[in-house]
Amino acid sequence: MNRMITPKTARKAFHERKKMRILLINPWIADIAAYDFWLKPVGLLILGGYLSRSGHDLRMIDCLDRYDPQLIKETGEVARSRANGTGKFFCQEVEKPKSIDWLPRRYKFYGWPEGLVARHLSILKEQWDPEIVMVSSSMTYWYPAVWKMIRLVKDRMPNARVLLGGNYPVLLPDHAAISGADAICAHSDWGSVRNFLKEQGIPTSEDTISLIPFYDLYPHALSHLVYLSSVGCPFHCSYCATPLIHQFFQHPVEALATAIDEACESHGCQNVAFFDDAILIDPQVHFDRLLKILIEKRLPDKGVSLHVPNGIHARLLTEETARLMKRAKVQTIKVGLETLDIGLQTQTGSKVTTAEFLRSIEILKSVGFTKTEVSAYLMINLPGQALEDVAEAVRLCARLGIGVNLNEYTPIPGTREYEQLIRSGRLPENPDPVLLNNSILPYWWRQGLSVGEIDRFKKRLRAGKV
Repeated sequence: MNRMITPKTARKAFHERKKMRILLINPWIADIAAYDFWLKPVGLLILGGYLSRSGHDLRMIDCLDRYDPQLIKETGEVARSRANGTGKFFCQEVEKPKSIDWLPRRYKFYGWPEGLVARHLSILKEQWDPEIVMVSSSMTYWYPAVWKMIRLVKDRMPNARVLLGGNYPVLLPDHAAISGADAICAHSDWGSVRNFLKEQGIPTSEDTISLIPFYDLYPHALSHLVYLSSVGCPFHCSYCATPLIHQFFQHPVEALATAIDEACESHGCQNVAFFDDAILIDPQVHFDRLLKILIEKRLPDKGVSLHVPNGIHARLLTEETARLMKRAKVQTIKVGLETLDIGLQTQTGSKVTTAEFLRSIEILKSVGFTKTEVSAYLMINLPGQALEDVAEAVRLCARLGIGVNLNEYTPIPGTREYEQLIRSGRLPENPDPVLLNNSILPYWWRQGLSVGEIDRFKKRLRAGKV
């Protein structure tokens, strides 16, 4: 007698036949300074969701997880966070890459001690023996930590196939190709990622796009959760790599709101950050709707605070969105201004005008937001930017009664600004990505502000004397 095959039994058979042991790793940050401003490996967690729903057996090592019990036991330091969920990373000084061995700053790996990672890899090898190890990456100039992690995995798990993904191989595929990984995924759109996984012998059972992170990989409480309600950006700022990495896509808000509510409950979390690059696109059907559902689910009454730290588009802010943000207990709002220089505003993409910025601040203040919640993103060291432009913008923010967040310019490979610098000879071709770190760039780049000029400006800013 033949048994009827239903979609449910087909999926079960698929999972049983194709189940693989996959270790996900979020490596350290390699830098001269770092702080946990709502950092989570969202892309890796989204991928984890796909893999889990496809029936694979997953484990994760997140070197930036400050609340992991193993880290607390290893260091003897109890994780501490501010009320908004941010906090300091554990860090250890490491040898500088040769390209910056002259740098008068300490170079560190932020996150778990290397010994803890090595022991955990050995235990997983002995007790679980993963077939695949997927290493994530973010900033291109953090690659020394990625390379180190790959070497460590190869040493402790010589039979596992090591795959590298994230922004680094998308933006610098040739450089990432010599990382030591067995294969790199140089694409971030789901169709290409799915094809890459298939080429590596890793089947997935879903064609649909989901941006919901798989927070089940954290079996303990967390100080914050991070979500992307959308990826990509329809704007094309000359200094930004977002359009190079993702096509614009917005996730259905109903499912996202449910996932946020459930994850806050299961992880005892009271801080949620949205890292969208363009969260205010079509607000009536997207962000406004998301906020309304979160309010309906009583997240503000449960003590959950929301944060939008990635810079909202001033042009797109409405009074309705501002009112909903206030009701939903949004406690961090960063508004993108970048520069007051009209020429630079046009040259970099015409994303915002000063008048639009002023209007957005007026709207936020009218519904009750203050300097405690609202600040402006200002660029410093942007090519062609005068220091007085930054000073004038700081003084404007002071008059408006809002905070200031300085963003030091980073030349990102593939962006229009980067390519112009290369063509004009103001930036050497194929520089070590470490040199492009915005904290290191002013130490050697003669085409912009010196580190002394930037440090003096920051000192004046802290003293309120700009």
